Amino acid sequence: MRDDVTVVRIPCMQIADEIGNPKGANIIMTGAIIHLVKDFTKEEAIEAMNNMFAKKGKAKFAESNTRALTAGYDAVKD
Repeated sequence: MRDDVTVVRIPCMQIADEIGNPKGANIIMTGAIIHLVKDFTKEEAIEAMNNMFAKKGKAKFAESNTRALTAGYDAVKD
């Protein structure tokens, strides 16, 4: 393995099942990436994500997507 790359393993499918959102693996990984990159806060990311989905007429997913993004964010161990 390269020494200039950090590998972070996130069990996205397992977490998605645990939170009752089997299609949420991509949002879980997004939360993990946001945590690692640290360009903006978890709250800013949640707000932006929910605004984006609302503009697409998918505001009904806000609660489950928020739960998924938070789970991914919290899965990263500092």
